[in-house]
Amino acid sequence: MKRRSFIIAMAGIWASPFSQLEAISKKDNFEYWVWLHPNCKNSQHDWQRHLEKLKKAGLNNLLVQVYTGGHALFQNQLLAEQPCDVLKTILPIAQNLDMNVHAWMWTLINPSRQLKQKHPEWYVINKLGQSTVDHPPYVGYYNWLCPGKSEVRQYLIKVVDALLQYDGLAGIHLDYIRFPDVILPPGIQPKYNLKQTEEQPQFDYCYCTDCQQAFKKTHGLNPFHLKNDDEAMLWKKFRENQITQIVKMLSHRVKKRGKIVLAAVFATPHLARKFVRQNWPTWPLDYVFPMIYHEFYNQSLAWIFEASKQGVKAIGQNQKLISGLFLDHVPPGELKRAIGLAHKAGAAGVSFFSHGDLIQNPEYLNILTKMS
Repeated sequence: MKRRSFIIAMAGIWASPFSQLEAISKKDNFEYWVWLHPNCKNSQHDWQRHLEKLKKAGLNNLLVQVYTGGHALFQNQLLAEQPCDVLKTILPIAQNLDMNVHAWMWTLINPSRQLKQKHPEWYVINKLGQSTVDHPPYVGYYNWLCPGKSEVRQYLIKVVDALLQYDGLAGIHLDYIRFPDVILPPGIQPKYNLKQTEEQPQFDYCYCTDCQQAFKKTHGLNPFHLKNDDEAMLWKKFRENQITQIVKMLSHRVKKRGKIVLAAVFATPHLARKFVRQNWPTWPLDYVFPMIYHEFYNQSLAWIFEASKQGVKAIGQNQKLISGLFLDHVPPGELKRAIGLAHKAGAAGVSFFSHGDLIQNPEYLNILTKMS
């Protein structure tokens, strides 16, 4: 390459949106969030110490995992074990520190032993006729509820209503609000010795009798006998809408109580629809958290900018997008850059997965403290 051409090429690199990132000022109101896995063994003193560290680092917004189907860390009458009441412990501490607590719940994935025994008919069935109760895809806890069943919807309302009994709770954070992955992100596929370039019947859900009948009633079609791409697209959109209806139902209930609604979603609108039937830009959320775990998609750190930008462009003006960062993919030396990429793309903030990584590696908290 000639010297002049080389200089021009290098100038293009230096001027790229990834090479010079603006500093984040307090007037930007850029938000810092963290996904937090509670430990029932932690004492009140332990939580006080942990939350003080997070607060000092500018992490004022907590997504506290309190429901995983099999375990509910709050007062309830669900078909789940209740090893402790984390909300009762954390909420007063967070309130004194002026921190916001949001109840993080698994929505459609539910590996509860009691629920599988009592209501196996509530779970999704793939195109081969296999239920996730007996044939969970990918991993053993992938037992998924069918979003089309009224009984499932009523059960989810019961979960949300139990959480809404807690004074001081800021909102409800919906996770696993989707179908099982019909296609895994490309960076994860080798872990399962898979090469998924198109949809395969063993990962394609849900073909239960209720879903078949509802689709036939709506479109006059049998999902097993679709004749062309247009009919196949109707079937995909039908299932997307099943998820959307769950979000609308729960969102209405939460907002009626003066709380906000948040959801963890796949990295971009296109990938979410392709991989897990999520059409999240259409959801009535206050906050959306695309999980921009770039290495799962064989992408570099710079992809945080592009994925965040796509999401910001797709959502409504009254919604905020918080870019989800996977700390296993973001070493401390790259943390400021990752945050800067999300900020430059127009995200309202970032969320870190997860609390344990921050606490175990003080370097992360030191960097965030200097930035706050």
